[in-house]
Amino acid sequence: MNINGSQLVISMRDKLDNHCKFTGGLAGDGTKFEETLLPNNNRELKNNTVIALGFYGDNLNVGYSSMGTGILSK
Repeated sequence: MNINGSQLVISMRDKLDNHCKFTGGLAGDGTKFEETLLPNNNRELKNNTVIALGFYGDNLNVGYSSMGTGILSK
């Protein structure tokens, strides 16, 4: 758990086009705060790993919500 999410986003913004939007989260182990593991390219579980997905296209429409969906969402 040595990834600083804020610094990661700042670094990505510095390297990518200003039109790129970011959303996501950090892996966690509940309330243990001991170890988080993500799979690498070889399907090995590793600590200090970043996974990023990129989507693009003229027909791409992305929405988001932090409190559910529908009329009560924020």
